[in-house]
Amino acid sequence: FTTTFTFIEAAFNTTLEAINAHSIFLRDSHNDASMFDRFTHTVGVANVVQGLATPPRYVTQAREGEGFIEMAQAVLRAKQSAKT
Repeated sequence: FTTTFTFIEAAFNTTLEAINAHSIFLRDSHNDASMFDRFTHTVGVANVVQGLATPPRYVTQAREGEGFIEMAQAVLRAKQSAKT
């Protein structure tokens, strides 16, 4: 967790709060649990490991890459409907 945010803060010249406010953390594994705990907007694809101490807030119906596509399409639909 710390290394990830330190890198992002330095690479993008921003703050942890700004990163969290404008990011979605999407993953599929038990070793992602600490990030599910740190980000506000978290998504796990359907094959995400069950029984995580901090599960993602949303789990896609599709697995693996198709789960990423499902999430990306949902974000694009939300963005489009916000414009109208």
